[in-house]
Amino acid sequence: MTHSGIEIVKYNEQWAETFQSIKQVISKSLDDLIIGIEHVGSTSIQGLGAKQMIG
Repeated sequence: MTHSGIEIVKYNEQWAETFQSIKQVISKSLDDLIIGIEHVGSTSIQGLGAKQMIG
């Protein structure tokens, strides 16, 4: 069995921008079906290293 490992990288300010782009697409797609969309998890915490994945 092979383990690929998890890489934790330094905080990237672009994560917040990426989230905003994703949020905009979701908001347009779901329009009045949603109350809110929140960015949660380690990529949402400014200055914290994280797995480089938003989605």
